[in-house]
Amino acid sequence: MRVMSTQRYVSPELTHFVGKGRAEDEQYAMLVKDILKTGWLKHDPTNPTPKEILKSGTLVSGSRPRDDTEAWDAQVVCFCDIPVTDLEIHMKKYSRFGLSFIKRFLVDKGANPMLYVANNSPALPFGLPGAESQKGPWPRREVFEGNVQLYRDFHYEKFGEFPATLDFFLTNLVFSFIKYFDHSTSDDEAANVYMEREWRVLGDVNFALTNVHRVFLPQRYAERFRADLPNYAGQLTFSDSI
Repeated sequence: MRVMSTQRYVSPELTHFVGKGRAEDEQYAMLVKDILKTGWLKHDPTNPTPKEILKSGTLVSGSRPRDDTEAWDAQVVCFCDIPVTDLEIHMKKYSRFGLSFIKRFLVDKGANPMLYVANNSPALPFGLPGAESQKGPWPRREVFEGNVQLYRDFHYEKFGEFPATLDFFLTNLVFSFIKYFDHSTSDDEAANVYMEREWRVLGDVNFALTNVHRVFLPQRYAERFRADLPNYAGQLTFSDSI
């Protein structure tokens, strides 16, 4: 017999919101036309040839961080592990249009939670290799960033060829799953990404409409949604009522 969980601070489903910063009609179109009707949730919405890394066996490429919270800019699809009743802060940052999958479905796709690094948490009582010594422990972020930079130098600039298996491991399974955050900021500030409880899937996520556990949208789009996707049988949650 399955034992029901009594905790309520994580969710059995993982949620992805779409169209941050866009107009609501654009967000709706992205959710329905580009995602739900195609059966693909892509790391790059403009990519015409999505692929699942686990099925294709193709490595993904990484590059320098795209913003101040990233250790590595990777080809990933992001989800939040937040109970439905506590999504208000997250939706304010992203949008009110989204979809969720049961966690076990995404774990089978390779989903894994992030490692969060508090910017100023003390890490080591000594400096990085080649760096000048200083008194007291080094901030944890400096230690992480310093070692990521050593990797970049080794891989891209100084030593030429890098073992492919080690490159894949560090780029895709370590650096791509690290985020930095400022613990001193309020919950609703963008720098406090710890509040997102993020999980990631490398590459793109292919799914059937029956795999979608829940769709989020404002109630005024409900009639339009039911007309556009009459075969959708999952849960429909009005995000302006949460």
